[in-house]
Amino acid sequence: MIALALIVVITVTDIGIGTSVHLGPLPVIAPALTASFAGPRLTALVGALAQAALVIISVFHGGLTTANHVA
Repeated sequence: MIALALIVVITVTDIGIGTSVHLGPLPVIAPALTASFAGPRLTALVGALAQAALVIISVFHGGLTTANHVA
């Protein structure tokens, strides 16, 4: 639950603060945290959710092909 909450909080915060500060790389914390106490399937699921959050953040900040998201 903590990992999922982190993904949601980071995503909502990043979308809310605009393009001046990028929190996009932070969802990587969720699967790393999950790997410390859960099995590979749950870790993979949380990793996929973190990737989905990154795509959502990218779409709200101008798309996947902007310089900040390609690099």
